Amino acid sequence: SSFANQICLLLALANLLYCGKQFYVSAWKQLLHHTANMDSLVALSTLIAFLFSTFNTFFGEMVWGARGIEWHTYFDASVMIITFVLTGRCLEEKAKDSTASSIRQLMGMQPKTARLVTYEKIEGTNDYKMEEVPISTIQIGDMIEVRAGEKIPVDGGYENPVKKTIPVIGMACSVCSANVEKKLQSLEGINSASVSLASRTALVDYDPDIISLEDMKREISNAGYDLVIENDRSVEEINRREFTLLRRRTLASWLFAILTMCFSMGWISLGMEQNMISDGVASAHHSSSFANQICLLLALANLLY
Repeated sequence: SSFANQICLLLALANLLYCGKQFYVSAWKQLLHHTANMDSLVALSTLIAFLFSTFNTFFGEMVWGARGIEWHTYFDASVMIITFVLTGRCLEEKAKDSTASSIRQLMGMQPKTARLVTYEKIEGTNDYKMEEVPISTIQIGDMIEVRAGEKIPVDGGYENPVKKTIPVIGMACSVCSANVEKKLQSLEGINSASVSLASRTALVDYDPDIISLEDMKREISNAGYDLVIENDRSVEEINRREFTLLRRRTLASWLFAILTMCFSMGWISLGMEQNMISDGVASAHHSSSFANQICLLLALANLLY
């Protein structure tokens, strides 16, 4: 009925604005940079289904019904797409969080101190005195001692450029990590950059005299993502807050989906007359049965192949 379609329109609109907002914001930012990712596909498909269904709700009978064409609305498709994608992303985030936690534990096993050779000999011997210092104080030209079985605290390198691992926020798929990596590599002053989706980090080799972390953060933010640099919020806090918001939106989307399906399929009548049985209606339902069977076969072939 027309009233049920209008209820579905409101439910789908609420779902788009609250649960699916992140897809449209991300898709718009990707469009501005002449690129696309999974969010672009979700935004395009759900928006087309919603707009076409909105048109049919108000003008379907006037445009299609007057020509003898049976018309439908697809608000349920718009809502279910967002619901399933959010559900999959929620499960994926839980799995990635477990992987990232394991990687952070491995990174935490790195020694925090090094045994520095002071070049001051011990009295009566030819051995030098050793001093335990934080690895952040090690400078070029220092000599450190690493004994058998110990972890190597630092590696050899140059003062410039600097190699740093930076957390990245906002990546949802491999396309996102590729976009961040491509953006970083295009910046002047960055020699190399590799982005890991599993750990949600970027390993950047850069020259601080040419480009700063703030410059990188600004460029990546313009591309629709975010870098967590020093003195920023903790990565765990950001990830926890994002996952809480994602879970809340997923649950809300399921609620919208169930209500929309109920209204669109006539399971909730709200006192409206649903069973308008007549020869004309029965004939129309019979004529569409064959088309439904064809659609079933096509969908089955698509699933299997």
